[in-house]
Amino acid sequence: VLLLSAFQISIETSLPALGKAFGQVPGLGSLFPSNITSSSEAIEIYNAWQIPFGFLVALLMAVGQFFRYRETEWKVWLRNIAFAFVFSLTASFLISQFTGMFSRPFYFLLFFASLFAITANLHYLIAFVKGKWRFAGPSVAHIGFALIMAGALISAGHKKVISENTAKSVNLEALSKDFKNNENILLHKGDTLPMGEYHITYRADSVSGINLFFAVDYLKKNASGEFTKAFTLYPVLQTNPRFGNVAEPSTKHFLGRDLYTHLTFVDPEKVNRLLAGDSLPAENATDRFREIMHYEIADGDTLYATNCYIVYMGLKSLAPIDTNLSADKVRLDLQGTFIISDLKGNQFEVKPLISVVNNAYESYPAFNEETGVKIELVSINAEARKVEVSVLQKEENGGNDFIIMKAIVFPGINFLWLGCILMVIGTGMAVLARIFRRTS
Repeated sequence: VLLLSAFQISIETSLPALGKAFGQVPGLGSLFPSNITSSSEAIEIYNAWQIPFGFLVALLMAVGQFFRYRETEWKVWLRNIAFAFVFSLTASFLISQFTGMFSRPFYFLLFFASLFAITANLHYLIAFVKGKWRFAGPSVAHIGFALIMAGALISAGHKKVISENTAKSVNLEALSKDFKNNENILLHKGDTLPMGEYHITYRADSVSGINLFFAVDYLKKNASGEFTKAFTLYPVLQTNPRFGNVAEPSTKHFLGRDLYTHLTFVDPEKVNRLLAGDSLPAENATDRFREIMHYEIADGDTLYATNCYIVYMGLKSLAPIDTNLSADKVRLDLQGTFIISDLKGNQFEVKPLISVVNNAYESYPAFNEETGVKIELVSINAEARKVEVSVLQKEENGGNDFIIMKAIVFPGINFLWLGCILMVIGTGMAVLARIFRRTS
């Protein structure tokens, strides 16, 4: 059964390649047309084949333990599986009726078979193994595999998409048919929007090598009606110029469910901007700036921006100058001091750096998050005792400073993880039992 299952998956996933390889071969064109592609309903196609395979595997795991080679008494065999069969069928029916799950007949049959395998193997452990661990491995592994199937059926078959486009003026499906409005949400940086039982905020982003991280805060209202942060997820966009960018999900694990968040779209211009700004140490590389002032100023001069004013306090050397070196080998590191005052009277000190190396300038800007102002020392006029300075303002909510993301709740996913653990434990027990039998 497992071989047939693997064969069907291999054939279905290979159809596009087979079409390209044999589509032009006489006599094979009808079997493998050159323009064949994977079906848009691939999930339904796989389910139509794999669920019956899973049903058969679960049934075999349920009843196989009770067979005895050439010694099986059918009345005893039926009596051994009767309780597990009736209990599983009844429990499956009640769960289906009261929860609304497993409305499709094949889903119901697979859940019943999985529950039957779990119950029958538990009965075998209690009634026949009786604590003898050397004989328990197969049953433990069978229970684990059955839990994997039940967990996958509950989780994937009854997942719930909680992200929805709430910006009615924006039709995401106009961007791409893959961006369904009832499954994706558009988030501008700094905005807070409702999503399911939460409110979410796209707060920040950062760059680490080829990975772009996007911080999305999940908020809940407290008793006083104020938002408090419940948790933060960091979906990732891994950039790859050759093969295309890949979205990596970020998941919040709960006892009864998993909340899975992944990016469906990030503007390519924004991606390029983030990557280009990765080397700037004095600011968050994800922000866009526009120059609002470019002046040559002296100590005590004041510059005025839209939301603040800036006073230049002076320039100082960070290290003594070695006068024994020639002019072309001297490196001079200088630090400027600026006091930024916002309209509420709050003051912030920023200290951009500038280095003079071989008669050339290397500038290291300083950024103030509260006012969104970045100051860069461009050059020094030693004779006039002035500095050339560039003042840039952070552009809030830029046109492409947004992400489109999808959030999905997978219920009962922990049944799957528990099944994985039990299957590994059971397999290990069976292997150890075989080793002990050979050495004894």
